[in-house]
Amino acid sequence: MAGNNDSAKRKTMKPELVRLTDDIIVIIGAHLSLEEAREQFSKEYDEEIDSDLPATIDSVKHWWMRYEFIGEDNCPDNWDPEPGDRLWMLKEQEKRPKGCVRKATVINE
Repeated sequence: MAGNNDSAKRKTMKPELVRLTDDIIVIIGAHLSLEEAREQFSKEYDEEIDSDLPATIDSVKHWWMRYEFIGEDNCPDNWDPEPGDRLWMLKEQEKRPKGCVRKATVINE
């Protein structure tokens, strides 16, 4: 008997440009090439950078975002964590870490 596996299919996240608390700008949800990042996000990146000169995407790195508990040792600046708080943390590694993760294309880092 064949079943319908629609519920087992992974939902894909639409990539989005995000500025993290330490002013690193990433595209969350995909590992994009330099050309793809420029095609899809050049205008949005320029708007995110508050400058009189046009901002350009000059380089990309493929890292990961991991959802993890935060505490005193890994808490971002200006953040007052409550017990049990979790945040998406940028992992500067190319190999996929364990746990709940998302792809991240880091721009001009």
